[in-house]
Amino acid sequence: MRTRRSNRAKRYTLDHYDFLESGDEEQPQKQKSRKTADDNDDNFEAAAEERSAGEDEDDEEDEDENEPMNDSGSDADAAERPSRQRSKRTKQAKPTKQGKPVDVGILEVNGYLDIELVPPEGQHKGYVGPYDRGMRNKALARTWFGPNPDRISMAIELLERWAGWTLLPPKVPQDEDEPTDKGFWIPGGLDREARLAEKWHVQMSAALPSDNVWLELSLEESQAFRFPQLSMPMLTGPSEAQLELPMEPGRCYAMSQSNIPYDQDEDEDKVQSGWVLDVGGIVLNMDWAPRRDKNPKQLLALAIIPHSDQEMYNYEEESVKPGFQKQGIVQVWEFQGVATDDAFIRPSSEPAILRKTLCVDCGRIRRVRWSPSRNHIAFLCGDGSVYIADAGDLDGQEEGVYYQLHRPLAILSLADEYAIKATAMAWINCNRIAVGYSDGSIALWSIYPQCLLSRHPVHHNDIIDMASGYPTMPTVIVSLPVGGTARILDLQAPSYEVTEAQRPLVHTQPGLLGYSDHLQGFMSIYPSASALNTVIGFLHHAHFPVCRRIFTGDSFLTCLSVGRLHPFLLVGTMDGSIWCFNAQTEVFSNRHEMTDKIRIFRHEHRPGYLFPPDSPAAARGVSRVTHGYGVDRNRNSKLEGKQAAKRGKKLRAKEPAEVPEGEREGEGEDDDEDAGDTDPSRARLHEALTRITAIEWNPNVDYGCWAAVAMGSGLVRVIDLGLEKYPEST
Repeated sequence: MRTRRSNRAKRYTLDHYDFLESGDEEQPQKQKSRKTADDNDDNFEAAAEERSAGEDEDDEEDEDENEPMNDSGSDADAAERPSRQRSKRTKQAKPTKQGKPVDVGILEVNGYLDIELVPPEGQHKGYVGPYDRGMRNKALARTWFGPNPDRISMAIELLERWAGWTLLPPKVPQDEDEPTDKGFWIPGGLDREARLAEKWHVQMSAALPSDNVWLELSLEESQAFRFPQLSMPMLTGPSEAQLELPMEPGRCYAMSQSNIPYDQDEDEDKVQSGWVLDVGGIVLNMDWAPRRDKNPKQLLALAIIPHSDQEMYNYEEESVKPGFQKQGIVQVWEFQGVATDDAFIRPSSEPAILRKTLCVDCGRIRRVRWSPSRNHIAFLCGDGSVYIADAGDLDGQEEGVYYQLHRPLAILSLADEYAIKATAMAWINCNRIAVGYSDGSIALWSIYPQCLLSRHPVHHNDIIDMASGYPTMPTVIVSLPVGGTARILDLQAPSYEVTEAQRPLVHTQPGLLGYSDHLQGFMSIYPSASALNTVIGFLHHAHFPVCRRIFTGDSFLTCLSVGRLHPFLLVGTMDGSIWCFNAQTEVFSNRHEMTDKIRIFRHEHRPGYLFPPDSPAAARGVSRVTHGYGVDRNRNSKLEGKQAAKRGKKLRAKEPAEVPEGEREGEGEDDDEDAGDTDPSRARLHEALTRITAIEWNPNVDYGCWAAVAMGSGLVRVIDLGLEKYPEST
């Protein structure tokens, strides 16, 4: 089969448009060319010999046609044009030095047009704005918080307030007011919110019954919600002479600064430093109850699952059983604070008390969050719904009571969409809560009256973590998906107030997202798809696409928490370490300045099967907590990655001889590369129960230096990290 001659002789041309010419004058010639092609098609049935001879003639004609065309410079065409156009064309036609005049009207291409391929290593998203990575100190403050001079002065005040404290936050005497406390950017905003919340609560209480919200369970009824009373030895204290403490679910010890029980410390200058308690399971999430008054009773809610949920078992057989993982519990512990002679708040020397255990029968509780302004608590359960209920009397004297949720205030679920489950949530105010779902959407709910206000498609897969900009920007939501890009969304204007980080990430660990109200930005796992990513980054809400590195860990990261009353950041890792440093100092530090960080303690766990059956550690294993670590440098991940690459003799591009200013210390335009994510030593494996599972700073005034740290073994450490800064030393 032979193709048509017109198809074999087809050419692709690029027309040169000249706005001084009329397009109608070229139509006769184009029609003539098409007519010639049609005439050639009439001879398609001719003999092969005649066709070959005709092809030779056509080739000669093609060569003649490739000569300078008459449509742009011939005398005939010039005679047909008006006199005004003819004079202009005469002026533009200049003789060339070549033998043949060059025609710019038609460019012949022998084949299909070559389209430039997409670069294999390149980002097709960019940021254009006033923010530059080389900015530091006041220049950076003016860019982030400007152009309002009042906000710039407030930002500089924050810089000066926390500049001298690089490792741990300072305490403030109880009789003094901290000018940079919670609500610094919205003077009087928290009081207005409290008044509106009180009015809303009065209206809601008049319409909804408040009795029978919780039903007290008997010993037999609560048996399904209780953990096995198995003991576990714990080693703590100075490294040269550690003590062994027997731990079991519900037991608590008040600790001294030597990290031994306060009543066993024989030092005359001993000081209370916190508590250690055993909850009997794995803490997935926890939250402190907000207190607007200076109440010495601090409540901590912990969402706990049994260790058996993360052990090896036959899922196909267990999942078909009628009560499979239907029980969800939240323990509420009370911690007492006492005032010293210098008006500082310290932990009490009395053990903490397990006030009550809140139970639900709708699946394991994955997330727990207190309402920011009312006595309400929200549970995200395994059935994919969010349950909101009144937490009851927070100042009661009950102890160890089990309650089951009977009449919740609201149940937020997508009833019409099966298999779309809630995976993350964040409070906005007393009557608004944002919920992220497994299909990548974010919904805004009203609690009373209960209704779905809006729902927005943000990601393409499960939302694993969410955080809101409460209290300054409560409607600004940042969400992290399992795979994709981190996005920021303003629920007041979701159609245009939305942007994302420049780089995609692969993220499977919740708890690595927090909001810093002092810095007006979010702390998160650094956007990267690398399997060795151990970097924490800072993203300012107004310049969200540009991420700034602030921390590099020696092991995989598991959780973080940003202070509510200060800019200090706590980071938990897979090797059981807790790190603390001043995130504001790291963000605003000079280009050549090395910042500090400190390891608070390290937790290690060994499982029970490693010990003989008659050993006390055979039931749940044994845990050890070590303290007394020195100050470390907050290392630069980018430089470390380059050194590791040189040691491994990998083929890489040559580094430039001179680094432009603003790109040193890993803060240049190539700061988004994976240079700091290539150290294989960070992928060391540890025992699963060694890891830190959750961290939370206390948000209440005078107690903002208290931090709760949950470990995989079931131990929870509540520690006072504040430094007592006396008034005469300020």
